[in-house]
Amino acid sequence: MAPCCEYILEVYIIALHYGPTHRMKDGICYIGVIKDHVNLGFIRGSELADPQRILEGTGKQMRHIKIRNMSDLLRPAIRAYLQEACERAGYEVATEKERTVTTVVKRKSLPKRTAGTTRV
Repeated sequence: MAPCCEYILEVYIIALHYGPTHRMKDGICYIGVIKDHVNLGFIRGSELADPQRILEGTGKQMRHIKIRNMSDLLRPAIRAYLQEACERAGYEVATEKERTVTTVVKRKSLPKRTAGTTRV
């Protein structure tokens, strides 16, 4: 996929979003860093073939896989999901020479606290 935009959004978790632009609607996948695992998610995951029912999520579009250790990344299904997500979005894998990555970092502030409330 060329070009590629890496969009890092820090809200309550750190999320890395990958796609040709920084817009979420153009995205292919994301990585969400959670306390005890990492979510490898797919923006249009509900459209992906999932015969083994590995993808989690109940929203209209997004689905994710919980990655708890490095061996989880070696599952053949992960590569298949990534490949299908790129194909469905109409993106071709770029050659090494064509690859360029733009990184955008955005921080969203936590909501302001009012008297008597705490952040969770």
